[in-house]
Amino acid sequence: IKPKEPSDQFGYFFRKKNSINVSKFTEKPSIKNAKNIIKKGGLWNAGIFMSTKENIIYHFMNEQNKLFKNCLLSVQNSNKKSNSIFLESYSYNKIKPISFDYAILEKISNIKSIRLNINWSDLGSWKSLLNFYNIQTEDKNVVIAGRSRLVSAPLAKILSSKSYNANVSIIHSRTTNQKLFTKEADIFISAIGSAKMYDSTYFKNGATIIDIGISSVDGKTYGDIDTLEIGEVISSRAPFPGGVGPITVSALFFNLSRLIQTN
Repeated sequence: IKPKEPSDQFGYFFRKKNSINVSKFTEKPSIKNAKNIIKKGGLWNAGIFMSTKENIIYHFMNEQNKLFKNCLLSVQNSNKKSNSIFLESYSYNKIKPISFDYAILEKISNIKSIRLNINWSDLGSWKSLLNFYNIQTEDKNVVIAGRSRLVSAPLAKILSSKSYNANVSIIHSRTTNQKLFTKEADIFISAIGSAKMYDSTYFKNGATIIDIGISSVDGKTYGDIDTLEIGEVISSRAPFPGGVGPITVSALFFNLSRLIQTN
């Protein structure tokens, strides 16, 4: 995809002249390097990959041999109970968390590219809420509850990047006094999965709340935020249910419809 602006949140690559062959792939460069890449005709990676499973296994064996072996061992030594497979933990815990882009794409040369002729949309990402409601992050205090690799860690990295310039803190179950952090939060993002964990006493006036957490109690689902009286304190919040989830679902069909129309 042709880049709209320099960003450190995408992968970039160059195509060889008059060819679909990729000459170089760079995952999430700095803003400065992204500007140079765009000037030289670099393209955004759309994040859609097609390959045979044999090809992926071959490259993992060659480029990430230690990671591959630990993945293999964790499966080979796993235990099956009922309909569940429990991976062998010793090998699994040795697996380095790394994206496919860093692990493979930056290291191999036999990549080909196909132009994606659709209007690119980031509607399905969490930041759509901030963009749509014009919520500023520059020099704002952002507190993230939770320390998962899938949600909290990426959020902290993104929000503290030069694209957002937020002052990010992460709190978790071992944080002694969470209110010391939440009371200073301009933006609070919760992703811990504990029903009604945070009520109105945790936030300062005018704060923005994004509730990503989900948990089930007695057959009912809840978010992390106790909404009773919270409207009297905060300026805006993503509700539960009906907040982040529907945006993700709508984005899936939004981008799918564009793809169908294009083809």
